[in-house]
Amino acid sequence: VVSFIFEKYKSKELSIENNASPILFAIEEARTLIPRATGDPEMDKPATKLARSAVRSIATEGRKMGLGLLVISQTPSSVDNLITSQANTQILHRMTNPDDLTYIKQISESLSQEDLENLKTVGEGTAIVTGVAMKTRTSILVDVRMRYSEEGKQKPTPFKDRLKGLKQNSAETDENWSKGMPTPIETGKADLSNDEL
Repeated sequence: VVSFIFEKYKSKELSIENNASPILFAIEEARTLIPRATGDPEMDKPATKLARSAVRSIATEGRKMGLGLLVISQTPSSVDNLITSQANTQILHRMTNPDDLTYIKQISESLSQEDLENLKTVGEGTAIVTGVAMKTRTSILVDVRMRYSEEGKQKPTPFKDRLKGLKQNSAETDENWSKGMPTPIETGKADLSNDEL
């Protein structure tokens, strides 16, 4: 999907100038989907290489076409470094792993040593935001609001609901269409059951 949309925008078949919408690709569990290349055949399977290549294209070229990227991971040092190095803004929650802290310092120009120390102790629902979204060379500490959805509520199923609606509409259309059809008696044909054949 990412490659398909990227190619449509790159070829100008779709473009912001021609009323196409900007798109934000959200990559959850990025360490699994687009891990750092290791050279290990078990970790660098063909599907992983394809995913990494597609997301790299968005990270490096997508911005000018209106294609954005949101990369989410609890272990940023495990995510492909070309992709994470292209991130203009980082929203960083509590982080204690030394490898992740070192890596974040390398890719975040405006993250201070004090910010790194704060990352080790920030509470739940608190994050440090750094990067171009801040319009300054400093980071800020933010509280993230509580979520609106309740724990344990049924998750939305938009595709299943849409298919159910299509099936229901199709059944109603079939029923309405058949009501207007002449019965076999009206056409002069006999309505024979299987027993009579």
